[in-house]
Amino acid sequence: MSRAGLQFETDHAMAGRALEASGNAFERELLDAAFELESEAAAARQARKQFNRLQKGYARRLGVNTHGQVHHAIELQALERFPGVFTSAELNSFRNMRGIPRELPAGVRSPSQVRDRKRGQRQLHNAKIREIWDRHYANLNREIQARRLRPNTPAYNDFVRRYLTAARAEIDYVLGQFFTENRTGRPQAFL
Repeated sequence: MSRAGLQFETDHAMAGRALEASGNAFERELLDAAFELESEAAAARQARKQFNRLQKGYARRLGVNTHGQVHHAIELQALERFPGVFTSAELNSFRNMRGIPRELPAGVRSPSQVRDRKRGQRQLHNAKIREIWDRHYANLNREIQARRLRPNTPAYNDFVRRYLTAARAEIDYVLGQFFTENRTGRPQAFL
């Protein structure tokens, strides 16, 4: 754990003892919630750093060319949105990576060279995949609420894991033809 993380834990523990002594349970609950959010954000930051170290190797293995991208099939933000469902090791594993080839017109070396801004944008990674994940996150949150699932329970973790895995399979099925390697097997949700 980083020095800042240890300091935050120490500060949290000292503040918690002071609140317990004062008997203010509501403030203690707020402090615990803030600590939990900071821990989730720290886990996501660590996962991003880990991915940055692995990215070049994954790009080679996936056959991603210059200006292509290595994409997390289940995004790292799942660590913050749904803590405890996946580990950073699972989300940063090669199995969860997808290669997205260069999306720029032939002869263009970088997005800054494209005069027509629309032609220079990455339509797959920064648009279509984002749109699909945003739809799935909204639907998943509605389902969690409708089923009255509580975070960090086995039922919640199992449901969210199955939902996000099925969403990944759907994206692979619908958009897999555009990835650098073929991952277009029919998703379980469609069988």
